[in-house]
Amino acid sequence: ARRRWHVSHRCAWLAHLDVDELFFTESPERFAEHFRALENDGVGHCTYANHEGVPERPGVVDYFSEVTLFRRNHHLVPLSGEAARGMAWWRARTKRGQYLLCYDCGKSVVRLVDGASPSSVHAWTLPRDSGFSRRTALADARMLDVAAVASDAATMPCVLHYVACGSFWLRTKYEILGNFDDAWFGGALPIAPSFHLDARDAVGASDSDGLDAFYARHVAA
Repeated sequence: ARRRWHVSHRCAWLAHLDVDELFFTESPERFAEHFRALENDGVGHCTYANHEGVPERPGVVDYFSEVTLFRRNHHLVPLSGEAARGMAWWRARTKRGQYLLCYDCGKSVVRLVDGASPSSVHAWTLPRDSGFSRRTALADARMLDVAAVASDAATMPCVLHYVACGSFWLRTKYEILGNFDDAWFGGALPIAPSFHLDARDAVGASDSDGLDAFYARHVAA
């Protein structure tokens, strides 16, 4: 059924994006050029850097149009003293010393071929005999494949992640998630102390002043 759908709709690539994420390119032409280049190079899986939106006021309604400030993924931050001081400033603001409040491993697209399947919300698995290569914008030591790192990583399309951009969105997200466990996958993978758990607790406390203070410290510019 999946094969029939993507063939009938002439769909060649698939990405996993959440409702608070945006795949960003400079223009529709640049979008088409990028994927045409991947296909010409025989790439079947491409990982993009994620950058986190930083709201400059609490009353954000449409974060896609209102938020224009972003924390750049640290894998693409220049190795300079000024950059290190800037990242340290952001980490010092948060209770858990986080620079990015959520994930930092990017999001990926996969070429729609028979046998392709999701390995997580961040990556896909291609059939072993697909013959396609992988490309990534992130020189990430946790899963480093030097040959796959793009030469144009800094100018590639990217994923803009609008993490709780607006006090309404922070409260609404964690009201929907509710009092979830401190582990993923039914307890199989503990969640490290983090913004995610602290936001759950801040919203669950039903203290509007406390939530405003949490938002001002961790989320807002």
